Amino acid sequence: MVVLDTTRADHLGLYGFEWPTSPFLDRLGSQAVVFRNAYSSSASTAPASASLFTSLYPRDHGVISGFGGHERQAEELRRRGEVVIPINRIPGVARTLPETLKNAGYRTFGLASNINIGSEIGFARGFDRFERHPEASADELERYLFAWRTELHDGDGPFFLYLHLNDAHRPYEAHMPWLQQMNPKGASAVYDSEIRFMDETLARAFERSALLDNALVIVTSDHGEEFFDHGGWAHGPTLYRELNRIVLMIRPVGGVDGPQWVDAPVSIIDVLPTVADMVGIPGDPDWAGSSLVPLFPGAPGAETAAERFDRRSIYAQKGLRDIKDVYAVIRSGWKYIWRPKHYRVLYEVARDPHEEFSQASDQPELAEELHAEIITYRDRAVSMTQESVDVPVNAADFELLRKLGYIEASEPNDP
Repeated sequence: MVVLDTTRADHLGLYGFEWPTSPFLDRLGSQAVVFRNAYSSSASTAPASASLFTSLYPRDHGVISGFGGHERQAEELRRRGEVVIPINRIPGVARTLPETLKNAGYRTFGLASNINIGSEIGFARGFDRFERHPEASADELERYLFAWRTELHDGDGPFFLYLHLNDAHRPYEAHMPWLQQMNPKGASAVYDSEIRFMDETLARAFERSALLDNALVIVTSDHGEEFFDHGGWAHGPTLYRELNRIVLMIRPVGGVDGPQWVDAPVSIIDVLPTVADMVGIPGDPDWAGSSLVPLFPGAPGAETAAERFDRRSIYAQKGLRDIKDVYAVIRSGWKYIWRPKHYRVLYEVARDPHEEFSQASDQPELAEELHAEIITYRDRAVSMTQESVDVPVNAADFELLRKLGYIEASEPNDP
């Protein structure tokens, strides 16, 4: 499983991007089932990745902000050199993706370069071998991975490998010669060169480490990035399409004659049940997601499954009862976004894929219905006891958080 942090689906060639950001991923997608309308549960790494690992929405797994959202501690941090900040973590009763596979006999390996993906929040649970290297570039992660190749392939039984690449996250680094191939007038040109750098590195890593041999391969992203699409930059407190639409491609063992596109709306919470289904592991009644296997083209009843998924509500949130709260629900071709005390917008996503023209005034009954649904989602009791841990953060940690944009994040304009 490869997670491309902060990577917009519409900035990959497979999804129609006009600049050459992703030749390897495009080839991989040509052998995969590709989801055109996959959505994250958030627009931040920690809550979205926790949903990927648990098949739970942020309301239930309780991971809301990760290492971000601690602006109020910044001055004290600068003054004292170190503070302890509370971090949400995945509840111990929630069975995570690596725990699920480890319990089924898989050897489990994880490499990550985002500061949020670590033991503090619970992401290291269930891995036989896990390493986090904050700020490591894709090629640096590739070197760590290459050192594991013998252990991966020569051990007894199947293995699960999780790679989380952070290159497309701020601060962006220009990569030559690929920057010269991107849109010279585009605000995202350097970002796009980062995606191409990841793509080139993944192509080499897959070949050197023989990662396509007899393997189920999943490529996804945790959220996207905004380049003034709705007046903002990076991933502030919004849930517009550029932020919560994600990459999702699933290449079964041996590949398929594809790409085989699926248009039904799906969520990051569906990945864990899909993995379990495809490798023959029983599902968990606590999971909020559903296996996507019934949606695969050619699957028995795929059209009926698509109708069922279209009628299902998909939720997303960023923050929890705070000034930066924002909620979204997607159902039956509509997407409703609510930021308390700021705005309510309603989009017909098929006709308005860039979410430019709100229909909230023209469809007031539907807007109210979806608003009530979000209120019910927000206010319902959580399904498990939420947990947190106090993490020491020193001045160097703070500078890394500031560099990544987790402290003093930019505010987008309201629509």
